[in-house]
Amino acid sequence: MDVGAPRGLLRFFKDLEDPRMDRTKLHSLSDILVITICAVICGADEWTEIELFGKSKRKWFKTFLALPNGIPSHDTLPAERISRG
Repeated sequence: MDVGAPRGLLRFFKDLEDPRMDRTKLHSLSDILVITICAVICGADEWTEIELFGKSKRKWFKTFLALPNGIPSHDTLPAERISRG
């Protein structure tokens, strides 16, 4: 496995504009996108499954994601997806 691959995924999102209001940003957009993409690739198809995947792989995600507020909850994930500034 290419150990640099997760960081490579982050490069795709570095210039992506975050449309959320600053006061609603508990989790970075890139953290949310990387966790969601990895979870979906591994078979998750519901927000609860994405959260569970994130929590089960938290130690690994912490090696390349900031996660200042931990893994986003299943309630936070869809809210982050549709929240607009």
